Amino acid sequence: MACERSINADSPPQVACKHSASRPIIRAEGPLERRHIACQSTRFTAMMRRMPAAARIALSLAVTCLGTAQVPAGDRAAILAEMDSSLPRYGDLSRRLWDFAELGYKETQSARLLINDLRANGFRVQEGTGGIPTAFVAVWGSGRPVIGILGEYDALPGMGQETVPVRRAPRPGAPGHACGHNLLGPGGAMAAVAVKNYLMEKRLGGTIRFYGTPAEEGGAGKVYMARAGAFDGLDAAIMWHPSSSNRADLASGLAITGGRFRFRGQPAHAAAAPWAGRSALDAAMLMGHAVDMLREHIPPEARVHYIVSNGGGRAERCTRARRNPALWTASADGGARRDLGKSPEDGAGIGARHRHGRGV
Repeated sequence: MACERSINADSPPQVACKHSASRPIIRAEGPLERRHIACQSTRFTAMMRRMPAAARIALSLAVTCLGTAQVPAGDRAAILAEMDSSLPRYGDLSRRLWDFAELGYKETQSARLLINDLRANGFRVQEGTGGIPTAFVAVWGSGRPVIGILGEYDALPGMGQETVPVRRAPRPGAPGHACGHNLLGPGGAMAAVAVKNYLMEKRLGGTIRFYGTPAEEGGAGKVYMARAGAFDGLDAAIMWHPSSSNRADLASGLAITGGRFRFRGQPAHAAAAPWAGRSALDAAMLMGHAVDMLREHIPPEARVHYIVSNGGGRAERCTRARRNPALWTASADGGARRDLGKSPEDGAGIGARHRHGRGV
């Protein structure tokens, strides 16, 4: 039995790593519930109508960070009225992103729509950030402070949904926006443009950067952008995400690492000569069991998840010759994350050695 392991096999090539100091990330969560996006696409139209609420949070945070903590009431009303008037345009962008439903690193049309809109509104756009064709940075203004607004636009595999007034199962094999990313990019762009218009009107200094960040769903797009120095020089970064309430959080998330393990066995006839086979399924199951037992001994805030991405052939009379588990670990502490990353490797070794007496 042999086990092969690869890390981030589906990610873009490694780029030169640059040191970047830790910057605060302000997360603005909007009034969209994940379970409704995933299960009840009939709420799509209502969600589009409510999208400005989250964009307004990002707008308020950006203006505050840019040194105008007390926005006059009249100005605030004018800003919100301007955003309401632009909702049809950004609602249309959101709907088009929904229809595109492009997977991570393949968001060609989605990124192009946002780039064209930001350029039309006076932003200077640098494409291909970090060597990723669908990543970009749109900049307006000059001087400090430098405020970043992040936007995502990648879809999820197997979550294709129809916008109809009844609940239906996802279209088999079709990608879809089950996490609201068709709203994140347009909502963030709306906020960036509104801040730019306000600063230009009031002749205030500062720089707004809108980051087009692809492949958030398991692709680590922001990691490669950070390694390329895309976030260097920021004073704060702002993003928003669907949630069950309107609120602004100054919080951090979990660092994540992942890997793919491939177990290769020896096929044999399950009735005539099972002893001649080596079951990759047994090895994969032992690895999963070892990882499950590990959960008792990891910090409570850490997470470990795995799936079997390839279940092998369909012949029921053969011992399983190939299994491909994929596994992710997440932790708030970098050191713990590195330790957790080693533990599944030990589990893979258990799967390969204890079942078949061979090395990894």
